[in-house]
Amino acid sequence: MWFLVLCLAMSLGWSGAVPPIQSPISGGSECKNFQPWLSLVYNFSSIRCGGVLVHPQWVLTAAHCMHKKYQLWLGRYNLFMDEDTAQVFSRITSFPHPEFNLSLLKNHAHLPGKVYSHDLMLLRLAEPAQKTDTVGVLDLPTQEPQLGSTCYASGWGSVERGKFTYTGNLQCMDLKLLPNDACAKTHSQKVTGHMLCAGQLEGNSDSCLDDSGGPLICDGVLQGITSWGHIPCGSPDMPVVYTKLIPYLQWIKETMSANS
Repeated sequence: MWFLVLCLAMSLGWSGAVPPIQSPISGGSECKNFQPWLSLVYNFSSIRCGGVLVHPQWVLTAAHCMHKKYQLWLGRYNLFMDEDTAQVFSRITSFPHPEFNLSLLKNHAHLPGKVYSHDLMLLRLAEPAQKTDTVGVLDLPTQEPQLGSTCYASGWGSVERGKFTYTGNLQCMDLKLLPNDACAKTHSQKVTGHMLCAGQLEGNSDSCLDDSGGPLICDGVLQGITSWGHIPCGSPDMPVVYTKLIPYLQWIKETMSANS
């Protein structure tokens, strides 16, 4: 799993994975449009994960992206260029879901039948982001996603299967929302009702290194956060598992309200 690979490397206002953790968009292509809600989560100078701005002061990402020191960027499109659209934040407080098993990070566990549930975390920025043409909030979902929905994922991860190749520009890929059975049949880890399965069963596009924590957007609605999948990414007939957001709406809203 991507976030286990990462472990080895480690020794409501506006509308609108010894590689680094996350996943690359293997088989994707350069995004046609800016993703103003998409964030880059760094550990010092190394990309750690993606994230989604769901409130001017809050970013939603994966719990396996947790670290002691964060730097978070918004308003980016290219990793290797200085962009005056960017906003950077270094005073950040993390709130991993209380039921996420933190021992998975410490023990580098990658065992058949293991449950990688509740892979969700909120990051609170010390100051709210400024709304611009390239920085904005993506609303949380209000209803269940529908199987067969057209979805897409985005991120800056490696674009080649089994290699760490980065174009610098934001990458997107088209997916279909599949029954969870499709993931359960192809992965040895347990797939639960708190997860979503998405991919192209006939193809080799999926999320990859450095895309963990990024969004799964289905029919224009944020529905999931990139969690885990097969190593190497981009393997044929290996859909990706995302944390389903609907079951966590109450926790998300209560956490933001209690720590505003």
